[in-house]
Amino acid sequence: MRILSLILVVTGLMALIVLAVGYTAEEAYTGETFSTYDNKIGTTWEALTTVEIIPKAKRGVERVEIIARDKGLVTWKEYLEDGGYRLYRMVSIKEPDRYVIEMLDSSDGVTGFWDFRLEQQGHITKVTVREQSKTADIWIRGLHTFVGRNIQSRRDLKTLRTALFQDLLNSV
Repeated sequence: MRILSLILVVTGLMALIVLAVGYTAEEAYTGETFSTYDNKIGTTWEALTTVEIIPKAKRGVERVEIIARDKGLVTWKEYLEDGGYRLYRMVSIKEPDRYVIEMLDSSDGVTGFWDFRLEQQGHITKVTVREQSKTADIWIRGLHTFVGRNIQSRRDLKTLRTALFQDLLNSV
């Protein structure tokens, strides 16, 4: 009984700390992160901008619904394994070096813009992501503050790496 009480107290304190951090953290976040890939810029561009590969490459995404296609710009909805969703639209494409997307809505209260810049550096491609996002949900904002506010940008770069790896496996 004593151990159970201790576990409940510690869990409650941790939840209060996350909520307090979420309350004090800014709703808006602006930041930049990058990663490099051992691929040519064209291959990297294709993996980054092909919406249909998201369920195979992005962890936690069950399926993708294409909502609209207009002049090469796509609006899509990601249905998540936990029952949540994310609604995106492509804002601009400047092949092969710039790609901007907007998260219009999400079940966890995150919205914003992600600006991907690709740069060929010898045999590798550097992808820089500039993020301008808002997290309305105080709980999610607190958790993101602990794990890093750029969690979405890091997730997108990891998804790109997974897509490129799958492309390599499929070409063998």
